Amino acid sequence: MINPPLHHQEHIIHGYNVKTIPDPVRQSLTAPMAGWRWELCRGGLSGAVIWQGLDPTGHIRVALKCWPAEMTPQRLAQIHKWMQQAHHLPFVPRIHTWVHGGTIWTHEGVCWDLTRWQPGQPRDKPTLKEVELACQAVGLLHTAWPVQRYGPCPAIQSRMDWLSRWLRSPRLSEALLRRYPRWESILRDAERILREHAEPVLKRLVYWTKLEGPLQVCVRDLRAEHVLFTDVEGTLMVSGIVDFGAAQVDHPIVDLARLLGDYAASAPAQSDEFFAAGVQAYETTGRYLGQWRDCVSLLSQAGALAAGIRWLDRLERDMAIPASTEVVFQRIHELFRLWL
Repeated sequence: MINPPLHHQEHIIHGYNVKTIPDPVRQSLTAPMAGWRWELCRGGLSGAVIWQGLDPTGHIRVALKCWPAEMTPQRLAQIHKWMQQAHHLPFVPRIHTWVHGGTIWTHEGVCWDLTRWQPGQPRDKPTLKEVELACQAVGLLHTAWPVQRYGPCPAIQSRMDWLSRWLRSPRLSEALLRRYPRWESILRDAERILREHAEPVLKRLVYWTKLEGPLQVCVRDLRAEHVLFTDVEGTLMVSGIVDFGAAQVDHPIVDLARLLGDYAASAPAQSDEFFAAGVQAYETTGRYLGQWRDCVSLLSQAGALAAGIRWLDRLERDMAIPASTEVVFQRIHELFRLWL
């Protein structure tokens, strides 16, 4: 999996201390999991909290996940159904059941689930071969999910909405800058980049709103940290695609744009090479993109700008954020790294 054990950071979420698994949840684990050791892992920016379950031999076997409060049982059941459609792929986590035989446990209105712990580590600075393997895995995953209909790309419209929102008020407030003086340089960079690039990217997206394409289940938040690799005796492979919490019906390019954007940002000089190789590797699985391959890089740029705008909006409104300030600003910096 991806997150190291957490030993020194206190978290309060959903009204209780997440360093301790609530007794009703622990008592709902099936044998032999009830007797395993559980270590809290560092969470990301989604608000979810994860424990790794270690069997008596010390091997990590499962991930116990406490989902954010906005995750409903109905929504999680749909996500589980989609994951089970791809269960034949070794890099997709298997979903375990609880004592009642279901895959979801609800405690105090919050959803919990158990999935196989996928081995491996993500690549912050991938090689070209790793980029190709990752995109091939995405192609295989998409093959498990049939096309549901044809229509405009939802991701494009979403990015356009956020870019338009920024352009209606293209500046950061002085109150925000005063609230985070330590991070002023990151905020100033973000403001400059949005002023320079939001409108041109928005204009380039307009053409793609007129086209219809295949819409199917997509991961939609397929970041580099969610794709794991192992190298066993010289055999490199994708060992895990994790975190399906944002899965929804969209155009397949949304996953390529998201993932390749992360990889390209780690090596700006290889950006074009990564996108070209990634798309080509994806298509070797039979997932032909046609003219949509020309939109992958553009959607990636639009996605990074839109995500940055969303974070800035949350900061402007002083909303609760399930992460430290440092982690949030690191994320904002990463989103705009392509233009620095």
